[in-house]
Amino acid sequence: MIPLPDLEPFRGDQGKAFSPGPAQLSADRLAAMGYVEEEYVIRGVSTTFRHGEDSEIDVGPQAAYVTRILVRTPAQFDRFNGTAVVEWLDATDSVDTAHEWAYTQPELVRGGFAWAGVSVQRAGVMDGLKGWDAQRYSCLHHPGDEYSYDMFSQAGRAIRAILPGVRLLAAGMSKSAHRLTTYVNKIDPIAEVFDGYLVHCRPTFAQPKVPHRADTVDDSGSVRFADVLRVPVLVLQTETEVASSGYGSVRQPDEECFRLWEIAGAARSDAYLQAMAPLHPLQRRPSDIISALASRAKMFGPGLNQFVTSGPQHHYVANAALHSLHRCLRDGVALPYGDRLATVAHAPHILRRDVRGNAVGGVRTPWVDVPTALLTGVGPQDGIPPEPTDLTAPFPAAMLKEIYPSADAYQTAFDAATDTAIENGVILQADAAEIKETASIVYLMSLNN
Repeated sequence: MIPLPDLEPFRGDQGKAFSPGPAQLSADRLAAMGYVEEEYVIRGVSTTFRHGEDSEIDVGPQAAYVTRILVRTPAQFDRFNGTAVVEWLDATDSVDTAHEWAYTQPELVRGGFAWAGVSVQRAGVMDGLKGWDAQRYSCLHHPGDEYSYDMFSQAGRAIRAILPGVRLLAAGMSKSAHRLTTYVNKIDPIAEVFDGYLVHCRPTFAQPKVPHRADTVDDSGSVRFADVLRVPVLVLQTETEVASSGYGSVRQPDEECFRLWEIAGAARSDAYLQAMAPLHPLQRRPSDIISALASRAKMFGPGLNQFVTSGPQHHYVANAALHSLHRCLRDGVALPYGDRLATVAHAPHILRRDVRGNAVGGVRTPWVDVPTALLTGVGPQDGIPPEPTDLTAPFPAAMLKEIYPSADAYQTAFDAATDTAIENGVILQADAAEIKETASIVYLMSLNN
């Protein structure tokens, strides 16, 4: 049984919480979304894990810890839909980063989800939070990342105490997904805290702090998910993970509790995350979206003058993934299936591409089925330096006119592709009007490139 840690709110006189959003979120901005935030201190004793006899998991050394969780809920609590997304905050740059909140906040807010961000990695706590406000966070203590798995379990129990009867959906992106893979395989079967998982943009490898069974690790050390999972797991990947991070080598078939979605034309980090995510999730206009994407479309580096991936499909498919997991947990509705990106035979890291350079297969959206540009999560050399890791290459106006005889022809095709993606469960009807209206403006702008 996972112990319930000591839990108390931060006092109001202890400075200002670090509230990642995509950027620091103010109480006023959250209020404009109809949300409130509370920060809690949790204290407990965490264990490490190691293999015992017959590949069973034994507990290792224990250590005391003190960390924090942020909890955001609808201000009108009757809007709460009963599901809380519990995000393993990414601390790649020694700063808590809420990627899942950033990518899915329109669905989180309109759907009435609760969200909890857990500061569970040592760098984020000891460097990031203490660097932000040494006085406010002076009480925090992290004994090391090998203790993070049990800390995450205990944080889940704390959130159940804050929100009785809640469904808990654990989520994490990039290096947090790296650790969640280990958690799903090794800790979930004994902890049984979470009701489902969204593992977002995970690399090939899993965190080695907890050894993996031989049947989930190949000769290179790459880690697959266990064949039998206790609860639903949806793995959301882009071209970046399949081609540049090597995930193509550890793909596995969908099972009763496992789904893999690979998004064609998407990158792990794109113009949406950099520019569009800070917009109000429910009040943004198509013109706002286009201006934001255009403002961050250029990426400059040594010898580079390319457009970073500006197709917003990653964001909209992430919304659908969250929505599908919520319905699965609440109503028992099966998760939609997603096709795999097509790769070259015997080279799972090299993507097959169509005559215009866009990926073949994968989760299809109108941006790749009715394209105005080459959109990819890897460079033309599939990520081999010195190519950029992702880009947009707009089609020349003459080429667009050849493909689409008129703006009406383009819009008709784009709308039909959007409707197909909605039928397939990878785009939400709630996003359709915004997607279609934005497309009409983008096409006319593309003609003037």
